[in-house]
Amino acid sequence: MDIINFLTKEEKNTRYGIFATTSRLISCLILEDLVTAYFIPTTGFDNDDANSKGVVGFCLIFGLGYIEDTTTASLSISKNQGHYSATDKSANDNLYAAIPLQGLPQLNLKNCTHIGSSTVSYYKIENLTPWDILAPFIFGIATHTISRNDKKHNETNDTRSTAQPNNMAYYIFEVIRSTLGAEIISSIDSIIDCYDATQLWERFAVDYDVPPKYADLILSDCTSSMINQIYMYNNPKRLPTFESSPDEWEQALLEGHPLFPMHKSLFDFKLTPQQLSQTDVNYMETLENPKIRLISMPIDRMEIYGDFINACSPLIDAILAKTGESIQEKYSNRLLLPVHEFQVGYIQEKIKEAIILPEENYVKAQGLSSVRSVAVPGILNGITVKFSVGMRIGGSTRIISSSQARFAHVFSKDIASRISYDRDILTIQYEPASAVYTDTDENIAGQCSCIIRDAKEFLQPNNSQYVYVTAAALMEKIQKPDTDETLVTHIWNLETEDQRVKFLDRYVYLLLRAFIPPCRDNGLIFEPHTQNTIACFSHTTGKLEGFMIRDLDGIEVHYETFRETAGVDGVEDIIPKVESLEQLYASFNFSIFQTHLQPLIRLLGLYHTGHGWHSVRVHFSKLVPNDHPMYKLFMEKTNIPTYCYLRARLGQGTNPPNYDVYRLKPNPLLCNQ
Repeated sequence: MDIINFLTKEEKNTRYGIFATTSRLISCLILEDLVTAYFIPTTGFDNDDANSKGVVGFCLIFGLGYIEDTTTASLSISKNQGHYSATDKSANDNLYAAIPLQGLPQLNLKNCTHIGSSTVSYYKIENLTPWDILAPFIFGIATHTISRNDKKHNETNDTRSTAQPNNMAYYIFEVIRSTLGAEIISSIDSIIDCYDATQLWERFAVDYDVPPKYADLILSDCTSSMINQIYMYNNPKRLPTFESSPDEWEQALLEGHPLFPMHKSLFDFKLTPQQLSQTDVNYMETLENPKIRLISMPIDRMEIYGDFINACSPLIDAILAKTGESIQEKYSNRLLLPVHEFQVGYIQEKIKEAIILPEENYVKAQGLSSVRSVAVPGILNGITVKFSVGMRIGGSTRIISSSQARFAHVFSKDIASRISYDRDILTIQYEPASAVYTDTDENIAGQCSCIIRDAKEFLQPNNSQYVYVTAAALMEKIQKPDTDETLVTHIWNLETEDQRVKFLDRYVYLLLRAFIPPCRDNGLIFEPHTQNTIACFSHTTGKLEGFMIRDLDGIEVHYETFRETAGVDGVEDIIPKVESLEQLYASFNFSIFQTHLQPLIRLLGLYHTGHGWHSVRVHFSKLVPNDHPMYKLFMEKTNIPTYCYLRARLGQGTNPPNYDVYRLKPNPLLCNQ
């Protein structure tokens, strides 16, 4: 009996919300070699419930210390923080989780070993994505390990399931006993149904003595992600259509980043974890429609780039109109700076020379998918504004540094025109003006800043021939968790495999034509992950015509190549540089192949068929000569550098990320050849 069928809508949403975050955490732990996972095929096992759901096998996850032929049982947290290792344990203590799979994961066919008392050899899993896991089933294994966070966690986390064991749990129980031996797990009560990300993370953090600074940070982000994901499932949006406005598409994101366990996390540093768990959902609502407030700053304490004052004047006039304030009368020799409502309290506390205008002075904005960027239709025409929001959103603090504000302006004014790209396919959303507070403490300066961004999708009147869709929305489900139908298949009527293949092939063709040339020719990459990329579709035909790229903060440059090919010099101090072309290509792999094309290929059902990555290889080969170092990496290397989210947060990451957080993993372009 499948217990899912007997849950209320709210109970089902809770279970799927837990799964969404936990499956992402598991994917990261395996990809980054922080745990060891093995694939157990269904051969020899029989279960009607599992068979009806298309289970192809199981994943058993162990800590690194148990498997005999594991090459290392240690985790290097940081060069400066020492070496942390898991001690050898019994299989019972070392078995973390067991998971039914609906798709075959990437296996290391050279790493086949015995586990437990089994006489059969099993392959090590190199990469397990959330799409491979049968939702919403993740099972933990009860141990005697007591987490230092158990008491706190039990007081603050209300997401855990109280469901009784179901058919799938009994099936998992049988698999574990048959594979590892009957002594490993004594009864079905040892199976933890609806195992969640915080339980898994706490156990990992204890086993590896992860320093509390990092352990607590990730624990709070996983808790927040689950709470907010459940909220999103319980409060679905209206499905967008071809007639929907750009901001409706921006707010159609149901689950967010498909591979990141902090995909829905919000963390306000002013609140305790207990307070945060109760107010997350209020933040979610506010971020969708925030108030834009005004502060008055001494103009000599602000770095101003471009024509910032004139660009902001329609917004400032609209805010002042609420109380009839006059700029000339009250704020001469000062700069009126629009700020996100979440920043008012911080600025009031930390920046004493700031004058906060009355609460009545505000306008409501439309939050975009990148959270801290907003549109104000009817007031700001053809521009959006990116604000500092001093919260940890998606695992990172979202402030704008002075170097970012300066670079955005210099790139837009002097550099963009020199780089190699197809202007008929790619539009860069320039950031022509910005303002940032000056302070010796960069963390304080970056809290009081904003950037003006060109955004032709918000031009009024909107007589555009295009429908502007943030690429992230294409990857989203149709506002409910228990479905495989996505917005792209629903709205574009991609009912057959042939229709999906044609859609993907054009998408790959245009995406690679848009973003390969500046990387190939100039050693410069944008950051075209799905939230930064806007797909432009013909309003009449629904056909993809090109892309827009936003958020210049994500640009990375190999400066020597860039200087030689673009003829730009003298900006070395502000350009976000990488040390080598290999590092540049690793970032390109992460933003284009791993986090943009992989989700689309998976969700269109074209991964296991081989059609998806075949299309990528074909179009890549047409754009990159076979003697170019890009070609040699992406078309000839079995393993290539892959970014690791968790390692970056376990003390190894810097901003920009240190190259140490990249590990050699299977090359996605060579999948399913």
